[in-house]
Amino acid sequence: MIDLLVKEDDSIVIPCAVAKTTHGAIVCDTNAAILQQNYENLVTEAIEEHQVFFKLPSFKNVVDLSTEFSVSADRGLDFNPTATRYEKMRKLIKSWTFKDAEGSELPATPENIDALHPIIANYLGAELDIQTPSL
Repeated sequence: MIDLLVKEDDSIVIPCAVAKTTHGAIVCDTNAAILQQNYENLVTEAIEEHQVFFKLPSFKNVVDLSTEFSVSADRGLDFNPTATRYEKMRKLIKSWTFKDAEGSELPATPENIDALHPIIANYLGAELDIQTPSL
């Protein structure tokens, strides 16, 4: 039988490999092999592989996120896809394996979503969009 209800422990898992180039740029993709294949100037000893866990969205989550849209007579539908992606990440984040520079676990909080490096945030947001096409 198909389970029709989303449970609190249902998750979307996004793999996230992060590295630095010799020029100091942050790069991010699905795994270390893809990073090594696509970037010649990686600091290979600094490649980190992580997992990010988001809640599987329920109908309530979809409704909550749909409040990001507004309609006005003079402007029509007002929609900012980047802002919607950002709110989706903030509302659905559960946990991750990210650590700070000293090796301590970073809590997976909306505030830490806010502080993510833009390269990492954009990667995670795009992957979350792929796995949640109804949002």
